[in-house]
Amino acid sequence: ALARREGKLSLWQGFGMVGAERVIDGFVSSALLLTALVLARPRTPLPDHIGALPVPVALVPRLAYGMLAVFGAAFVAIALFYGWRGLARRLTERSLGLVSRRLGIWVADRVEHVAEGLRFLPRWRYAFPFLAATLAFWALNVLSLWILMLGCGLDGANLAQASAVIGVLALGTLLPGAPGFFGTFQLSVYAGLAMYFAPETVVGPGAAVVFWMYTVQLVLVVGGGLIALPGSLRHQR
Repeated sequence: ALARREGKLSLWQGFGMVGAERVIDGFVSSALLLTALVLARPRTPLPDHIGALPVPVALVPRLAYGMLAVFGAAFVAIALFYGWRGLARRLTERSLGLVSRRLGIWVADRVEHVAEGLRFLPRWRYAFPFLAATLAFWALNVLSLWILMLGCGLDGANLAQASAVIGVLALGTLLPGAPGFFGTFQLSVYAGLAMYFAPETVVGPGAAVVFWMYTVQLVLVVGGGLIALPGSLRHQR
């Protein structure tokens, strides 16, 4: 809504910008998780519970491959719509038209609007800062979590393990959840930690990691919003 108002965009152009960013971000976080799983092999066998919760941690590596495939396909789809719009539109309408012609047209329209969000990629002066900022964002998240893990008593934790936990958290919070992702956030971090540390460590020092990680991020996000709010209100007036 803010992008639409400030940038004088249509509703679907706003969705396209957000959608393209989400696809690229999801692809990067999925690749981060997959790379981390290769560099830091999870424990075997992985537990089928976290504390008293029946959470099958063994599903995490499988989900990593699945989400990388999903975001990779989504990126290819919107890239096709951006670079070869006519061909991509005909393929979409014909394939979905087997079910419903109206559905095929509607989906093709929506994907085409999302593809508009990739308009900046061929323009290197915009694409490079965006991609650099994206990589810096994930790198700083990994580094800060690694320092927090060591500080909370997870001796032997390394950057690859921290990368895997951040990747699990990114996948766990992709879908809408409770306000502030409360519950989903904690469970995702616990699942990431459970891939590398003994159960008693996960619910011991790991609980401190989960608490401080969530608390610090919540304070930063809410604090940043409160700092920016007065300026936004003045701009509206």
